[in-house]
Order: sequence, then structure tokens, then C-alpha cells
Amino acid sequence: MRIIYLVTFLFIIGCNSQNEPQYQQWEELEFLVDENYLQPVISDASLGINFRPIKGFSKIESPVSSLEASEADFVEVRHLFKDDSTQSIMSVASIVNMPDSLIFGLIDNPDNYFNQDGIYNQAMATSFSFDSFKVVQLLLSNDAVVNFKLFFVEGGKEKFQLDYIFQRQEYVDFPKALESSIGSTKPIL
Repeated sequence: MRIIYLVTFLFIIGCNSQNEPQYQQWEELEFLVDENYLQPVISDASLGINFRPIKGFSKIESPVSSLEASEADFVEVRHLFKDDSTQSIMSVASIVNMPDSLIFGLIDNPDNYFNQDGIYNQAMATSFSFDSFKVVQLLLSNDAVVNFKLFFVEGGKEKFQLDYIFQRQEYVDFPKALESSIGSTKPIL
């Protein structure tokens, strides 16, 4: 539980209350990447990125979207991975019809788009940059799941989204792997 509180605390620290909108601040973050938690690099030339799934996650060859209905019109899943032992999921999707204003609107009111039905008891958003990426991050959680949604609005050829969904009781085993996978995401130069 301490790890969940630590991640939540770090998430809140990333949000500050200056007058300038959060999405215009783009605080630079550094991710510690531990190779022990990661699979080999996967390149997606159309998105213009390299990324590394978490070790133990198997690629699902015909990704069927497990996204919420509110999201299905905005993204096309390109890569889907699942850890069968924990039922955790990682997806990489192209953002196709989501205007920047909607993505940036998540920062001020994440419930508007991803928690309209109130299934999550926590919905928090922040923005940051790393490498050449600008990212809006959304954390959704309830008693059953923890979902990290990262919207990469600059840095690749296209806007794209990483999703990490963990069963709450399994999440405590994944923070270092999550940080490593996010930090392994690089633009193809």
C-alpha cells in the first residue's frame, strides 16, 4: 500500500497550482529504466517510437480494444500485451480523432471524459515532458483496478497513448516495471 500512496503523492506533486495552465508548464521528468523489468525494443515506424513492454506480458496478435466506450472513437490500438498471471494489460494506441483541447481538458477535469459513470473513486491528471515528448498523464483507480493513461501529444510522428491497467492487488508488484516501460519509450530518430 505504501507504494500506491507514494505514486499518488508523486502524482500530486507533479500538479502545481500556479496561474499558468498545467499543460503549458511541461515539467521535465526523468525515468529510471531497469532492463531487468523489460522485454526487447519494439519499433512502430508509423507512430515514430520505440518502446519496451513489461517482462512477462505476452503480445496479443489481434488486438481487440479493451478501451472504454468513451475512448473507442479516439484511438486505434496498435499493440496489446497481457500478463496472464495477473490479468494486467499494456496497450499502445494511435490517437486519431482526439483534439488537443480534449486531451488538455483532462488536466482540469479528468472525470468529464473517463469517469462520467463514477466507477473510479480516484481520477487525477498532470502533464510533464521527457526526452522530446510532452505527455498528459491520467491516473484512474478504484478498489479493483489501477489504470495509467499517458497521452503523448508531441515527440512522435503522431499523437499516441500508452495504457497500463493493473488489478489493484497486483499493482504493488509493478511500479518499477511501469516506470521502466514508460521511460523506455523513445522517438525514432
